[in-house]
Amino acid sequence: MYVWSAPTRAEASSRTTQRFSVFAGAAILAAIALSTATSSLNVDLASPPSALEAGEAWVADVNVKRAGLPVDGAKPLVAVTDDSGITHFFAASPGARPGTYRVKIVLPEGGSWSYEVRVGEKVYERGVVRAQQPSLPEGI
Repeated sequence: MYVWSAPTRAEASSRTTQRFSVFAGAAILAAIALSTATSSLNVDLASPPSALEAGEAWVADVNVKRAGLPVDGAKPLVAVTDDSGITHFFAASPGARPGTYRVKIVLPEGGSWSYEVRVGEKVYERGVVRAQQPSLPEGI
């Protein structure tokens, strides 16, 4: 037969401390997981040129990190817009190292082009590059 007896004050305090410790530990782990999942990305377009020739390929690396660690599966995109507002999109593909993506951009005509580096809907980097019209061969 079981006889219930009230726990002593020390036993009740010990149980409360254990429950609080478990709850606090779980809350800390949840906060760390949430901050890692929602921390913003660090996106960098490596070495954008200040000028190039229209029609010439501009091959660039896009580095994507979160909390200093490389991010795979990010799917960066570079959007370039000319002075008249026409935008061309260039998707990056996975590069040689984790968190590195390679994109090949071709500006179809001369002029000033603004670019944006995007991951999802968010813009991470902006800049301007100038494309010069290719020179015609002699005798034409």
